Amino acid sequence: MVLALLICMFMLAGCGQKKPEIKDVYPLIEEYLTAQKAKTCTGDVTIDSLRVNSVGDFIKEYGGWPVYSDFEVTCHSESITSTWKSTDDCKTMTALVRQTSAGKYECFIPEMFQQAQDMLNNMDFNKKP
Repeated sequence: MVLALLICMFMLAGCGQKKPEIKDVYPLIEEYLTAQKAKTCTGDVTIDSLRVNSVGDFIKEYGGWPVYSDFEVTCHSESITSTWKSTDDCKTMTALVRQTSAGKYECFIPEMFQQAQDMLNNMDFNKKP
């Protein structure tokens, strides 16, 4: 009984992992945003602005801590410049962060979110029905 209670407590607290601080996740979010924009950019990617606002509480269903940030990331290619901006409400999750078995933190997006993002990136909005 006591063992089961301890296991539940660890799961609710992120399996006993220490919640990352903003300074821990800032470089991870920079790397994540650059990599995400690079998927649809044939040129150079720049982070024009980034402010990590907070790290939320561990979400057991997703296996990580949500990171909320404001950002602006731009793709500079020969033919076009496109910018990806966060929403202005600071309530939109940028990514999740989890702790690896080696004790380091890493950014990730749950598979279901990544699939939806990939689908949106591949849509042709100029195509007529």
